[in-house]
Amino acid sequence: MHVLFNERFGTDTTGQQIRTFVHNRGIISGRTGQFEKGHRPWNKNTKGLTGANKTSFKKGNNPPNRKPLWSERVCPKDGFVSMKIPEKDPYTVFPTRYKHKHVYVWEQANGPVQKGMVVAFKDCDKTHCELKNLMLISRAELLCLNQHGYKDMPAELKPNVRVLVKLQVKTWAKEK
Repeated sequence: MHVLFNERFGTDTTGQQIRTFVHNRGIISGRTGQFEKGHRPWNKNTKGLTGANKTSFKKGNNPPNRKPLWSERVCPKDGFVSMKIPEKDPYTVFPTRYKHKHVYVWEQANGPVQKGMVVAFKDCDKTHCELKNLMLISRAELLCLNQHGYKDMPAELKPNVRVLVKLQVKTWAKEK
């Protein structure tokens, strides 16, 4: 465009100089970036040519990667085991959802997890989801355990550290 400008007016300005001039003077093209009223889209009346629509999927056809109920998977991001359960997903209202296996095992034995509490692993192995390996702790206790490097401690010290952390959290609560 700056070549045409230079030919027309006999100058040798660069494209950046023209852009700076237009910007500094507040010159606008008059375009809004929106479709004008009465605009006809190019794909009007082209049903089925632009991808999936309401008749693309027939009832009863399941995709080949669909997992059955109670199937498990290990999340590559955090390493927790998730399982597909017949519980309504609160976000998508789908009849099934994936839930962390350790939380599901705890809830089946002890009822729902209260607000402010988390289900943690005593031995810090995220794939060992047996009830005897799970503990219900507050988020403050989890914070303390993480600060003290609980997962890297020897197994014989872990019960003592958990007791000390509970004492520390109660002390903090009393100080508040």
